[in-house]
Amino acid sequence: MNIHQPVIYAEIIVLLSTLSLIFKNKKKSIGQSTLSYLIICLPILFFFFIIYTHTDNIPFQDDWVLLDSLYQIKVASSFSEFCKAFFLQVNQHRFGFERIVFIIIDEIWGNENIKAQIILGDCFLLGIAFLLFHFFKKLNLSIIYFTPIPLLLFNLTYFENANWGIAAIQNTPIIFFSFLTVYLLSKPFSIPFYFAIATATLTMFTSGNGLSIWPIGLTILVLQNRKKELLIWSSFAIFLIIFYFYFDYTIIQSDRSFLIKHPLLNILFLLTFFGNVFFQNIPHPYVIPIYGDIVACILLGCFLFTIIIGVLWKLFQEMKEKPKPQTLQLFGWLGFLAITGLMLMLSRPLEIKTYHGGEFLSRRYMIFGAAFACVGYLSYLYLIQQKTQKLNWGFHTFLTMGVFININSYYKSIPSIYRQQQELRLDGHFWKKDTMLLSFGEKYKEKFGYNHPTYQINIIKNVDSLGIYKLSDKEINPIFTILKNSSTHKSELFEGTIDTVMSIGTTISLEKRPRVSFVGVNSQNSQVVKYIGLKSATNSFIFPVISIPNNIQDCLITQSYYSSKFYYDIWQGKIPSERYEIWLISEERHSYKAKFSNKIIQL
Repeated sequence: MNIHQPVIYAEIIVLLSTLSLIFKNKKKSIGQSTLSYLIICLPILFFFFIIYTHTDNIPFQDDWVLLDSLYQIKVASSFSEFCKAFFLQVNQHRFGFERIVFIIIDEIWGNENIKAQIILGDCFLLGIAFLLFHFFKKLNLSIIYFTPIPLLLFNLTYFENANWGIAAIQNTPIIFFSFLTVYLLSKPFSIPFYFAIATATLTMFTSGNGLSIWPIGLTILVLQNRKKELLIWSSFAIFLIIFYFYFDYTIIQSDRSFLIKHPLLNILFLLTFFGNVFFQNIPHPYVIPIYGDIVACILLGCFLFTIIIGVLWKLFQEMKEKPKPQTLQLFGWLGFLAITGLMLMLSRPLEIKTYHGGEFLSRRYMIFGAAFACVGYLSYLYLIQQKTQKLNWGFHTFLTMGVFININSYYKSIPSIYRQQQELRLDGHFWKKDTMLLSFGEKYKEKFGYNHPTYQINIIKNVDSLGIYKLSDKEINPIFTILKNSSTHKSELFEGTIDTVMSIGTTISLEKRPRVSFVGVNSQNSQVVKYIGLKSATNSFIFPVISIPNNIQDCLITQSYYSSKFYYDIWQGKIPSERYEIWLISEERHSYKAKFSNKIIQL
């Protein structure tokens, strides 16, 4: 990615948004319409550009579990074994839709392609945007009022969901399928109803929260007084739910006593989930004081809760005659998103003030917050569309919010997705050399599957044996060879600077462990450091370099996103305790050269 592109994108978005407000009050203005469509399209194009350039065909963590299930499907010797492999339980979920995607990609490419899977999953955002736009057109408002939607929906707030294979085809499609199901049910006709049964089934077998689509659909049919469809819907729901929980399924028990012990904390957690589009990609200690972004999440969550009450009240008023399809759609969409948050709170209630991510408020869940903000905004427009002044207040607020969230998400999160991409590119090398993955674990040779000695080894070996996926080190091995063959007696010294910082970090299991950070500055010449190398008498390791963004002022002055500074940090337990030379590997004219930093570190 060119270092100027994020800055130019941000400046264009701010300029277009400002100009659109200037043209806003000019009726039938060609300029207003053109600016509006530019604001709608640009965030979509930039989002897919960033995702495409920051993803590769390399599995990440839970992707391996799905690859293993594809292997089990292929080696199944009976229909019963095939069904067990296809509907295999993962936590509380049954990933039927995800496995269909895996099978289709495998058939098209001849092996699994994680990058294609990610792009396909993210394309469901376009489907969500289309449903929201279709609803918006019924409001008969100027197109400018739709401009906050793509800014809120297409950004990197939820980057884990956008660039992680399994998350991309789980959380994004389930929102689309649930929204489409509700849309189809809102139409009082037979053909859309039967399509709704199909999409509801896909919703159910995409993620555990998809189960909620059946009671939501049931409520919609009751409100429409469609007795025949209600009977068919109930019959399908009962049959599929029985199959879901009784076919090779284990109920996972969790301690829910924290709901009673800490009710206020968990209510705040639920509201934070509602408004999590404001949750910043910044460090959050496990025991939290007051953080501005969390306060913003809670405030937005309160607003969205108020919107839910407003939609329910409008639905109650319309029950005297017949509820409008638009009201039913908002009821179903908001209901699904709210129940998703409620299910998360009930399954993982908080014991302490924890928002760090991964275990409680993972970034892959924040796609629901983005969708929630979009539906909440459309609901606001729907509820007060006759009150021009309040309509404009809402529009100005959400447009400002959308511009800030969109631009800030790229500014804060591009280094995170770049880091994941570079670590994944080294996974094949670390696996061949040390039978571990750089992208997973805190200890040397730690493996997923609760560090089972053979689980991860067998998965990687099995998917390789059938040609499903091969973990390769071809690109990195030549670079590692350069490091390994370098000598302090013959090497040039690194012209830039490099320092090490020791610290104590907190793991996801709340354990305190030592970390080491390498922080440096590139030299003034054209050489750019790409890797940090550590060499001892018996071991050598190579790690990616992550460039540090300029501060906002320097971004505007230099028109450059990245500065000359770089860093990388690891848990000290990730490599053996030894005395290591620190090397910097730079790219020079499409070739690599290792230079000694003249520094040694004891780990």
